[in-house]
Amino acid sequence: MKRFKTIITITTVFVLSLIAFHATAHAKSTCAVAGCSRETISHSSYCSLHTCSKSGCYNCRNNGTVYCDKHAREWLRESGKTACSETGCYAPARSGSNYCSTHECAQRDCHSRHAAGSKYCASHTPDSRRQSSGSSSSSGGRTTSRSSSGRSGSSSSRKYDPYNVYDYSSAQDFADDKYEEFYDYEDDYEDEDEAYDAAEDYWREHHQ
Repeated sequence: MKRFKTIITITTVFVLSLIAFHATAHAKSTCAVAGCSRETISHSSYCSLHTCSKSGCYNCRNNGTVYCDKHAREWLRESGKTACSETGCYAPARSGSNYCSTHECAQRDCHSRHAAGSKYCASHTPDSRRQSSGSSSSSGGRTTSRSSSGRSGSSSSRKYDPYNVYDYSSAQDFADDKYEEFYDYEDDYEDEDEAYDAAEDYWREHHQ
């Protein structure tokens, strides 16, 4: 009888240990990128949005592209593109600019880097533009006032948007979340990189 109880005890401990091990092995873990609460993907410490898209690579991607730093450099070299001049950013620079769409001033045809905490460069920040507008208003009279009023009305109206683009503070954040939707639901993109660039352009179009 004593021997039977011992066998029961050992069996119980073994079963409980297996259950604990199984629960630990299958416990959900969150992405290692600071501020990201998404669930990690298999074999990676990162979620699907922060894991390199290169097949077989599970390194972190958080540099403005869909690749880790190593594969982003390879992709830029193979595609003949130039990386953004911003330190740590491997997103391709926009045509005629040293910066990608995330770090370039949002003012049309301006290729300067945006100022800290703003999507515009120092010359095109809202304060600078208001000062310029005020200066024009003082010399232009009622005509300038009407023109300014027209601009105000147009800037307050938002374009139709099925992607909730106004919920994102930067082109990169929007592209990180939405590029897969662009790739899956639009027919114009040959690969995910092209869809990612298109998502960034989409954000910029709706924030001008």
